[in-house]
Amino acid sequence: MRISKTTVKYICLIFFFFATNELGVGSWIPTYAIKANITDVDGSGFYSLLFWVPNCLSRLLWMYVPGSIRERLRKALKGVFFISVIALILQFMDAY
Repeated sequence: MRISKTTVKYICLIFFFFATNELGVGSWIPTYAIKANITDVDGSGFYSLLFWVPNCLSRLLWMYVPGSIRERLRKALKGVFFISVIALILQFMDAY
């Protein structure tokens, strides 16, 4: 199956705007919570957490959908995930 260069350009453009939109919303949520007097500065991080945790979990679960990605990429993503978990554990133990 061949994909035209125009289609590839549109796909790249969609992903570019998707990532910028995601980062924009993720950064805007705590600011909005403070300015709308929903919470204070200390509590605004919780609203950012509510945005990013489901995003991360859905991407991790996507690795286990059959046929969604190739096996080599799946192994690479699992490796990155486990390295990130180890780094996070070390950081909580004040060892990193």
